[in-house]
Amino acid sequence: MIDSITATFQGLTLTGTYLGTRIAHGKPDQNGQSRQTLFAGLEVATTGQYGETKTEVHECVISDSLIKQGIAAHLAKFEGQLLTLPVWGRVWHGAKSSGVTYYLGNDITKLIKA
Repeated sequence: MIDSITATFQGLTLTGTYLGTRIAHGKPDQNGQSRQTLFAGLEVATTGQYGETKTEVHECVISDSLIKQGIAAHLAKFEGQLLTLPVWGRVWHGAKSSGVTYYLGNDITKLIKA
């Protein structure tokens, strides 16, 4: 069932075991308000430099508009299953590090209609 749905996703996708969601709390601003970010986690199998199998957890930010559509509750049905999620990335650079933040793509709403 999932394969036929995820085959319609175009662009960048992540495939792995769906782990669920978690909330991260940001630093409080001058008014004492802190931003909460909801992440969806995928455990992805990779091959190391010596041929060993490793797993990495990739997290995707779930936008406020997708949260309002109830996507977290719909994704909960797939917890522990192999799942492909549409994502897009934003590259960032800091003083001592750099990386990519993944965001859950709006195409994820196709899973809701399934």
